Amino acid sequence: MLKPVCHLFSQITRPRLSKTIILGLPLCFLWIPTTQAFTPLSVTFTKIADTNTLIPDGNGNFTGFGVGSAVIYNNTIGFIGSGENQTGIYMSTSPGFLTKVADTNTPIPNDTTNFTGFGLGFFSTPYNFGSLGIQDNKVVFNGYGETGNGIYTGTDSGMLTIIADETTVIPGTSSTFTTFSSTSPDLDQHRVAFWGNDGIYRGTDPNSISLIANNQTSIPPNNNNTFAGLFNPSLKGEMVAFNGFFGGQTEASGIYMGTSPNSLNVVVDTNTLIPQGIGNFRRFGAPALEEGRVAFRGEGFNFQEGIYLGTNPESLSVIADNNTFIPNGIGKFINFGNAAFDKDTIAFWAEGEEGQQGIYLSLNGKLYKVIDLKDSLEGKTLSSLEFASSDFNTSNRGLSGNSLVFLATFTDNSQGIYQASIVPEPSTKLGVGTALTLICFFKLKKGIKRPSNH
Repeated sequence: MLKPVCHLFSQITRPRLSKTIILGLPLCFLWIPTTQAFTPLSVTFTKIADTNTLIPDGNGNFTGFGVGSAVIYNNTIGFIGSGENQTGIYMSTSPGFLTKVADTNTPIPNDTTNFTGFGLGFFSTPYNFGSLGIQDNKVVFNGYGETGNGIYTGTDSGMLTIIADETTVIPGTSSTFTTFSSTSPDLDQHRVAFWGNDGIYRGTDPNSISLIANNQTSIPPNNNNTFAGLFNPSLKGEMVAFNGFFGGQTEASGIYMGTSPNSLNVVVDTNTLIPQGIGNFRRFGAPALEEGRVAFRGEGFNFQEGIYLGTNPESLSVIADNNTFIPNGIGKFINFGNAAFDKDTIAFWAEGEEGQQGIYLSLNGKLYKVIDLKDSLEGKTLSSLEFASSDFNTSNRGLSGNSLVFLATFTDNSQGIYQASIVPEPSTKLGVGTALTLICFFKLKKGIKRPSNH
């Protein structure tokens, strides 16, 4: 590359133009071919807990972890973990330091019994998986007891607060909630968004709850039908994004966003054309809301699938789809999990042919691998990775800044929760371009004959 560049400079032979060359040096990188702005990511992995970790305030070691339960805010991490005859929610505020938020020996607030489980479930039966919401040193979760369940927040010091339970009156009715178990809650700016009794609600305590949408809410944009089901709230400020469907068919569905039943807008639905695809969307994963934009997994006919970003049907763009080559992998993606979204960074789990599986990151418009099954952790061979990999494990809080958390399972059947800290290396555009130009300039300068004084 050096000879063609220097040949261009060789056309300038008069000494009086040398000042022009020097002044133009800072601009040279605009037209000299260079390397990409980012080299492969530098990633540091930190173990938060694994099946050799003692359970805080419990008995013995963890035996497993809630699929899709790990969440992160700055460097504070929350997750659901289980041991022999015990399950709880735990928090890490610094490496190597775990505290209990609540477990199956913890009394339920305003109740005479203890929790029996956490996460998703069916009425009073916990499944002990599903994501949490997190902000600062506080998590929000579904908690279950012998007679029902509720939505609670808890801190690393073990302080629990009721957001809503079976004594809480449903807004606009005289009835109380009877279930909260179908989908995971979310937390932002001390507000909580949650599912309860066929509706999506937002509030900070039992007396401040307001309706976002329920099965009597008209579906935008035409308002010809009402929602038959609503799931997966994602909260940012007062705005809530969620999945909704009608007619008892999940194929007739969409993602909607608003602050009240009368303010709802369509982000995407089954009338929306797939960007860079064929036909319309037919199904959607959980939304991840960030500053008015939503990242989501979308599916179409003939196995079309991808991760998309937008605010409405006209603004959608592709983050990755079945036409996208796998970073540091072989071929193209074939399946995707749900997305996590923070600032301008999107993370997701995905699969490729021949058993490829990994977690990937869209950063500054480029796609990178964080980890895949070819990697090892602490010298152990990976068998699977979990990061928002199913419809109801929303994990839209699995990413914070340049860090994410995930569940790793190994070939020896052990498991662990790990934090991946990502450091993109600085751009080399300016350095390479300027260096090449300086070499050419001084090379040519030696060949320029100065005019004689005679």
